[in-house]
Amino acid sequence: MSLSEKLEAARVALGKRKERERELQAAQAQQAQPLPVPAKAEPWKPAPVPARAAAPAAAGGGSGNKLLAGHLAHEFLAHGTLLGRRIEPSRGAPGTAPARAEPDPKRRYAEVSWLLMASGAHVPGVVNPTQLGRWLQIKD
Repeated sequence: MSLSEKLEAARVALGKRKERERELQAAQAQQAQPLPVPAKAEPWKPAPVPARAAAPAAAGGGSGNKLLAGHLAHEFLAHGTLLGRRIEPSRGAPGTAPARAEPDPKRRYAEVSWLLMASGAHVPGVVNPTQLGRWLQIKD
C-alpha cells in the first residue's frame, strides 16, 4: 500500500459522518443481491402425539414428569389445547352445583392463623392479627 493510499484511507476514516455513510451505502449497494421471497408461513399446528410417547418420560424418573407437565401447561396456556385437542369444559346445568356454606369467620381465622404459625408461611402485608382479619375479610 502506497503512502497516498494510506493518507486517503485515513482521510476517509476521519471524514464527516455523511461521507462515511455515503461510501458505506455505495459499498452495500454493490454487494446487495435480491433476497428470495419467503413462502407464506402457515399457522403452527401441533402434531398429534402418540400415546406411547408419554411412557418413556415416566420411566426416566421424576424430572421427566416435570418436563412433560411443563410442556402440557405451555401448550394449554398458549394454544388452549392438550395433546393437540381443544379442551371444552363440561357443560353442567346451571344452578345444579350445591351451594357451599361459608365457614364460621372465627373458625376460618383460627385455621389460617394456625397454618401461618405452624408452617412459617408469609402473607405480604400481614404482620399482626388485625391485618390478618382484614386480609380474610372478616367483619366483626
